[in-house]
Amino acid sequence: MMGGISAMKPWITAAIMGLMMLIMMHRIMTGNSWLGGPALALFVGAHLAVLAGLIGVGYFAARLSPGLRWRPVRLHRPAPSHLAAMLSGAATAAFAVHVSIHGGL
Repeated sequence: MMGGISAMKPWITAAIMGLMMLIMMHRIMTGNSWLGGPALALFVGAHLAVLAGLIGVGYFAARLSPGLRWRPVRLHRPAPSHLAAMLSGAATAAFAVHVSIHGGL
């Protein structure tokens, strides 16, 4: 059983990321800032770059490096519960801020 702060890390991280995404989307929808579009593109692009890098490293380790073939077995693979915690953290934080500012949906 996980406990303490380690159990809350995915939720807290996702809550912060959800608030960043909410700020970027709000700026795009309202036109209040020219930074909304580039910030959103950078946010999504950074995640895609990290994903591409991880796939490349995994491919290298699994196919091209005989000494590292055993490593992909031990790589971190997020469990569905981890993904659910991330999504719920982002959604809860965005919902709470939106309702507190606008008074409703």
